Amino acid sequence: MVRKIASLVLLLAAVAAIAGAIRWRSASAQIGALDRERNALQAQLDTTRSELRQTGLRYRGFLSGMESIPDSIRMAQAGATMQQTNLYRKAITTLEGEERRLARSIEKTGREIAAAQARRRSTALPLAVVAGALLLTGGGLLASVRPRRLAS
Repeated sequence: MVRKIASLVLLLAAVAAIAGAIRWRSASAQIGALDRERNALQAQLDTTRSELRQTGLRYRGFLSGMESIPDSIRMAQAGATMQQTNLYRKAITTLEGEERRLARSIEKTGREIAAAQARRRSTALPLAVVAGALLLTGGGLLASVRPRRLAS
């Protein structure tokens, strides 16, 4: 009778261990998808920062080039110069906004990853603990039965 109970306890330990592994693995897939999303956002952020840096350098070059143009030509082309300046400023403002948006998205994805990891631990680890406890209990039951059988 004790052997049957021990077998049942060991079977429950195996079921709990398998359930914990399945939950761990399914959560790992979700975490992997979030991690890939974060990496894609990071790549976009790097590209945006590079574009922002290049646009800023072009704008500085444009402004420093304006100093070498004679005043008479500069006054005649003031409208075109102002239009070009506005284009650079608008591009820089747009890229800065995109950079902020991407940085917030990366932070949000990082928080989602941390929450998913916490959920994974909170659901899978208790099953592993239960499986370990059942395994010890079943092993203890089998060990308590075995010496008596050998003695007789």
